[in-house]
Amino acid sequence: MQSLTGLVSYRKAQLEWNRARERAQTELELLSDMVIDDEDLWDDPDYDAVVACADELSSVLPDFDGALEELMDQLDTTVDESRHALLVQQAIQKLSEYREILRDSGLAQLQARADEAYGGGLSFLPALEGALGKIHLYLVGQSTDGGDANPLAT
Repeated sequence: MQSLTGLVSYRKAQLEWNRARERAQTELELLSDMVIDDEDLWDDPDYDAVVACADELSSVLPDFDGALEELMDQLDTTVDESRHALLVQQAIQKLSEYREILRDSGLAQLQARADEAYGGGLSFLPALEGALGKIHLYLVGQSTDGGDANPLAT
């Protein structure tokens, strides 16, 4: 049976993931504003094209399918130990898929360029990777120690 710590941690994991996606979206919108407001680019003959690209930055965040949240909801409510173990493995697999989506999205290159151009004040990619990493550590702890390993407690 799931401990209260596990139940709270699944909810906390969901919140962490949601906050990371919201933060990434906000930071991409901020990057767009920074590019548009960059005085060094105003005289560039391609400034209109730069602005058009900047306007699209907020849409580069990958569209995650919601399956991770669904699995976390199921983990929240399951009391069957074998079902719980299966759900943990499915969630770990989904995390791997989400990491692959991030790798393929071009966000790493965009993050590097933003760091180079604007001094590293934006962290859209680290927010997402950090949340997925914390959830993964928690789920691995769930699958190996009976349920109370909790890197989300910080």
